[in-house]
Parts: sequence; structure tokens; C-alpha cells
Amino acid sequence: MSTKRSPSRLSRSSIPPIPSPTPLNPEQYQLKSITKWSAADVSSFIRSNTHLPLDATKELANFVFKREIDGKGFLRMKPEDLRASGVNIKWCRELMDILEVEKRRRVMAKNTRSQSRTGTRSPLDNGSVYSEDEARTIYSEFDHGIHTSDGPTETVSGLDIPIIPEGEFNAMLTPESPTPEDFSRTIEETIQERLEMQRAEFDQALNERLLEQKASLEQSLHRLIHIEHSALQGKLQQSFEEHQHCMKAALQQQMSDYDQILREQTEDTLEAQKFVLEKIIACKVEELKGLVTKEGKNKGLDRWEEVMITMEKWKIEIQELKGSLLCEKELPKDHTFWSRYFGFFLTGLTAGSLLGLAFLRYSR
Repeated sequence: MSTKRSPSRLSRSSIPPIPSPTPLNPEQYQLKSITKWSAADVSSFIRSNTHLPLDATKELANFVFKREIDGKGFLRMKPEDLRASGVNIKWCRELMDILEVEKRRRVMAKNTRSQSRTGTRSPLDNGSVYSEDEARTIYSEFDHGIHTSDGPTETVSGLDIPIIPEGEFNAMLTPESPTPEDFSRTIEETIQERLEMQRAEFDQALNERLLEQKASLEQSLHRLIHIEHSALQGKLQQSFEEHQHCMKAALQQQMSDYDQILREQTEDTLEAQKFVLEKIIACKVEELKGLVTKEGKNKGLDRWEEVMITMEKWKIEIQELKGSLLCEKELPKDHTFWSRYFGFFLTGLTAGSLLGLAFLRYSR
């Protein structure tokens, strides 16, 4: 019966130590500078540090890899550039957050190295960036992302230890030489990126607010124009009716004055015609009287009776003509105008014809 032998103490000592969440010497486990990262390094970093779902993380990592965004490009990324490339707001915020966390983690590592060299405390130790528990959590998350990568692993004493390439492992052990300028530039870039993201969100909210106010103002203006148009239309209608009423009253007054003038002129004309006819009749009567005395008493009396009958007929015709003229006053103006002059013409023609016939008859 075979028994399993446990590895000896010597073999256990050959196992490389696993980095603790808070390394004793951060210089030994400091990755190479972000500016030296390749697109694959950035993609791996995103896979290990994002809090998005697995599918979204893969798509975001593939997006960075296909765009060949290296460490320098990753540091210079801005929310506007990501939005212009088609990245949604949630992914954009996630990238900015993990980039800021990595920058602060590296600033803390540089501060720790500087403190260990000079023996002084950095102003960052007062909690201006992260507390000790937060830094421990960041180290733990980052180291967990390294050990849970998709690379090959080696099983030693029941433990799965990732195989790190020699070049990358040497780069991890290579200490960086931080300078105050790098520290200031990193802090300035972080603040600038935050300000740009907040500015972009503020601009978007401001544009939405302006669009809403513009739509509200357009509706108010349209409503105001409609009300003013209705009021103006009512005023114009009222003014038109008043003007029409005034014009109608003035026209009726003019018609009344014209009718009065026409009536007076007609009466004057009739009186003049009557006076002329009476004069003519008187002259003819005198002539007939002379003819009666010349031709004899019996014969003259017969003609005198005929003349008196003719005069009575003329008087009746004159009365009828006067009545027709008075009736024509009630007709429209154009009809009255032509009827009046046509009546005058017929009256004169009739009177002339009768007088001519009488003169021819009694002149024989």
C-alpha cells in the first residue's frame, strides 16, 4: 500500500513567496511605468480591475486592444475622446475610475519608497489620497487581478502559481525613480481629467436644460402670438363694422339730399312746363276765337266745343304726366334718371304734335 509523501521542508522553501496584500517593500512588486505599457498590458489591466460584467469587460478590453491604446494613450485619455470613439458613459466612467485608482496607487508606492529612503513622512500619509485600509484593498484587488489572469499556471504543493515571463518579471522588479515633477504632474492630470469629465456632464445637462427652456419659450411665444392675433382680429372687425356703419349713414344722407334736390328740380320743371303750356293754350284760344268770329257763329261754336274737349284732354294728360313723374322718384337713381328725361321727351313730343294738329286743323 503506497502512501503519499508530503514535500520536504527543503522543497517548500524553494516555492517563490506569494505577494501579500500589503507588500513589505513596494519597490519589489511595482509594475513598470504606465507610459511603457503596451496595448496588451492596458487590455490585461482593464480585464483585472473593472467592475463591469464579464461580457462588457471583454468588449472593453478588445476595444482598447484593437485601437492599440498603449500606456501613454491610456494616460492621455479624456472623456470627450472616449465618447467620440463610441464608448458609452458607463464604460467611460469605469475607465476613468480605474485609471485614477492606478495613478493614486502608484503615487502611494512612490511616497512609500521616498519615505523609506529619507526617513520622513510624506504629506500623503495624512489621508489626503487614501487611508491605509483603502490602500490595502487596492493592493489586494490589483494583486488578485494578476493571479487570476488567463495565463499559464504551475502547480506546486497543491497551489496554482502563475508563470510570469522573465522579461515582465524583471520589469516588475525594476524600481522606478520617482521625482516631484512626476508626482505633481500625476496629481494635476488626475484633477484635470476629473474636471473635464464634470465639465462634459455639466455641458450635457446644460444643453438639455437649454433645449427644454427653448421648447417652453417657443410654446409660450406661439400662445402669446395666437392671443394677440385673436385680439387684433377682433379690433379690426369692430373697426371695419364701425367704418361700414359710418359710410352707410353718410351714403344714406347723400341719397336723401339728392332725392330732395331732384324732387325740387322736378317740381320746378313741371311748373315751368305747365306755365308754357298754359301760355300756348291761351294763344291758341285767342286764335280760335278770332276764327270763330270770322267763319260764323254756328260753325265757330262747333269748333269751339272741339277745342274745349281737346284742352280738357291736354289737362288730363298733363296730370297723368305729373303723377308718373312723382312715381318715378321712388325708383332707383339710374332708372329715375333715364325715365325722367324720357318722360320729358315724350311730353314735349306729345304737346308739340297736338298743337301742330290743332293749328293745321283750324288754319283751314
